[in-house]
Amino acid sequence: TYSSGMYVRLAFSVAIHTNPDILIVDEALAVGDIRFQAKCLAKIRDFRAQGKTLLFVSHDAGAVKSLCDEAILLDRGRVIAAGSPSDIFNSYNSLIAERDHRESNASQSLHQKAKRSGSQRVQIEQVRVIRGDGAATDTFTSGERIHVEMTVRANQPTSNVSVGFLIRDRLGNDIYGVNTYLLGHSLEFTASSPVKNLRFAMPAALGENIYTVTVAAHTGDTHVEENFDWHNDVTVFRVIHRPGAKFAGSADLRADLEITP
Repeated sequence: TYSSGMYVRLAFSVAIHTNPDILIVDEALAVGDIRFQAKCLAKIRDFRAQGKTLLFVSHDAGAVKSLCDEAILLDRGRVIAAGSPSDIFNSYNSLIAERDHRESNASQSLHQKAKRSGSQRVQIEQVRVIRGDGAATDTFTSGERIHVEMTVRANQPTSNVSVGFLIRDRLGNDIYGVNTYLLGHSLEFTASSPVKNLRFAMPAALGENIYTVTVAAHTGDTHVEENFDWHNDVTVFRVIHRPGAKFAGSADLRADLEITP
C-alpha cells in the first residue's frame, strides 16, 4: 500500500525516465526525503541542459528561482503577471500582503504593488547601507562591518510594530533577513514620538556579488499578518572579496580546520 507521497515519487520517477520533450511538475518536489528531492533537482537540471521544456508549479521561491528562467503568477485561475522569477515573487509577496487591502488599492498597478505595498500606517522613509565607520559608499569588502539604517514614521499611534530588512543576491535569492521582532524588540509609536531611527549592525560576511535590500514594517514576525509598508529593492550595494579571501559561495562562514591522525 503506497502513501500519497510515495505515489507522487513513483509518478515523477516514471515521467522523468520516459524522456519527454515537455515535463510538467506540480509540487512533486515537496514530497519525499532530502535525498530524493536532491535527486529530482539534479535530474531536472540535466533535463533542462538538454534544451527541453519544464513547466514547474510551486510556491517554493528558492526552487522556482533555481530551476526557471521565467515565472507566471496565477490568482484564482487568472494569469496576473509574468516575468523573471525574482520580479514575480516580489509580486507574489505583495499580493499576499495586500489580501486585506485589495479593494482600497484596486487602482494601483500590479507593478506598483510589487515594488511597494501596505496600508502605510507606518512608513519606512529612508534606508541606507553604510560602512561601520559611518562612511557612505555602495561597495564593501567581504567581512567588513556594515550598518543598515532606517528612518521609520507612524502616521498614527501604533504598537507592536516590527521593522526589518531582507538582503537578496542579484538573482533574487534570499540571503539574509532579520527584524526587530526576531531580535526581541517590539516598537511603539505615539503621537508625541512618531519617528524612530533604527540601525542594524553586522559584518558583511558575503561573497562577491551585487545585493538588494528589501525593507518591511508590519506586526509580528512576518508581513502576512498586518502589512504597514513593504518596499522591494529599495537600495543596492556591492560586495567585493577582501585581499586573501579564500572561500566560495554566498557567505563567508570562517571555517576552522583540524586534522588528526
